[in-house]
Amino acid sequence: MVSGGGSGHLPLFGGYVGHGLIDTCAIGKVFEGPALHACLEATRPADGGAGILQLIGN
Repeated sequence: MVSGGGSGHLPLFGGYVGHGLIDTCAIGKVFEGPALHACLEATRPADGGAGILQLIGN
């Protein structure tokens, strides 16, 4: 599972990475969603062969 979002007042998405939580996180600039290359970089290590769920907020 991959999540991500902008780094505004509350860059909370990185806090959900860990055992039993999400696998990786894509972070964007302040008040911007993550760029395409950031989403791809976060997706590759999460790919265990069973599929990937991406939850990207903006």
